[in-house]
Amino acid sequence: MKRTTIFFLVGAAMLLAACSSDVEELNPIEDARTLHTATLRLNGTIEHFDAPATRATTADWDDGATIYIQYQTSNGMVDGTAVYNQSKDEWTVNYYGNITQGQQTKCEVYYFEQPASTTQTAVSLNAQSAVFADSQASYLLDGGIVTLNAHFKPLTGRFRFKGTAGYQFSFNGLKWYSGYDISRNTLSQQAFILTLTVGSDGYTPYVYGVFADASARQLSVDSGEEDYVLRKNFEEGVLVTGKSGYVNVPTLQSHNGWQLVDGWKQEITVTGNGKKVTFNMVRVKAGTFQMGSTSGESNEQPVHSVTLTNDYLIGETEVTQALWYAVMGVSPTPLGSAWSSAYGLGDNNPAYYISYEDCQEFLTRLNQMTELQFRFPTEAEWEYAARGGIKSQGYTYAGSNNIGNVAWYNENSGSKTQEVATKDANELGLYDMSGNVDEWCADWYNSYSSNRAVTDPTGPSSGTYRVCRGGRLSSYPSSCRVADRSYYTPTERANYHGFRLAH
Repeated sequence: MKRTTIFFLVGAAMLLAACSSDVEELNPIEDARTLHTATLRLNGTIEHFDAPATRATTADWDDGATIYIQYQTSNGMVDGTAVYNQSKDEWTVNYYGNITQGQQTKCEVYYFEQPASTTQTAVSLNAQSAVFADSQASYLLDGGIVTLNAHFKPLTGRFRFKGTAGYQFSFNGLKWYSGYDISRNTLSQQAFILTLTVGSDGYTPYVYGVFADASARQLSVDSGEEDYVLRKNFEEGVLVTGKSGYVNVPTLQSHNGWQLVDGWKQEITVTGNGKKVTFNMVRVKAGTFQMGSTSGESNEQPVHSVTLTNDYLIGETEVTQALWYAVMGVSPTPLGSAWSSAYGLGDNNPAYYISYEDCQEFLTRLNQMTELQFRFPTEAEWEYAARGGIKSQGYTYAGSNNIGNVAWYNENSGSKTQEVATKDANELGLYDMSGNVDEWCADWYNSYSSNRAVTDPTGPSSGTYRVCRGGRLSSYPSSCRVADRSYYTPTERANYHGFRLAH
């Protein structure tokens, strides 16, 4: 069947007229685990981008279109769905639990256009998914019919790029809704590097979201053809909720108003607990590399091909004491120990005495402060970045075959951490990926199982130890190699355990 879109192009919208169907009597309500089914009558409007609502019939909905409803009751919220059957031109409501009978009651409603996937508990979204909601909707349950009154509005702005058909490029600087948790009634957001291709009509698909940094309003664009990035800060009024727009794709030959910069960095500023800290995230382009070593420890073998299919961002430096304090408000104090001059003390020294589990609270708070989705790098992402990504020169250490150029280790550290970024960077502009503090990775530790090629590995689903990489202030040179692997229990803290952000 040909797909009938619910929405028209820019400037159009719709009014959802009431519909009726045969009444299906509700089963007697026994407990909150009982599934109830009813018929939905839908009254309201849906406001698309750039225009007021216009009239339309329920037949404009696609077959299987789903509205997610959070019913307010005296016992809390009850979640349910309304699914449209195009052949019957009717909606069926399903919900678990008891909703209010016989009186107008508030509810929250959501509709997702082009969701990535759906399950019984969650909806996965991406940058091409439009999100519409009404937090002040209402419902009336009368026998076997639910009448829903709602005015859906978009929760983001949208824009698309204009350029030459077939031109492919990546851009960064946007965050979008990435998922909806049905039982918790929460929307999640993320920011990531997106790759788009200009269509035959001269435009990319629409991207729905808001600027990752609302004050900077910055986008960065990279064609992937040459090692350059174009960056622009936009005026207020661009990417406004409920509005559409377009941006001309900048190129090396034509980039009026865009700044040509060397490399791709995302600058993040965090203010908290009396500190204002700015740090950089560096883009790592997707690629394939040989992971492991034939000349190192046995747990580095067998060497195997790893392909990372997505670009990602990784911290230019290890997380510093200033950033940790701005987010957490305290320094780690395990067993009475804390950051001290004995092991390196200062805003620009790496944070240490941090366990894998300590980092989880840090990441949660940082993500709330920035509205971004920071995480640990996977072990494969870490090694690929340490090797220099697609710019790798095949060095033994991160950026050099001479360890003293790039690392603080047992022969030059004085048995204490040193300020980050005081040694040379590697090919990607990343500092201290050899030495200073070792860095927690996302993976549970396990031996490499075979020499088979793998794609986007994330390690085993469970284990006893978490992976650490990079060597530390007290390490011998062999432990600072880019292929070296260490592992510790997730609760272990030491004066050499730190970490580096990814997203």
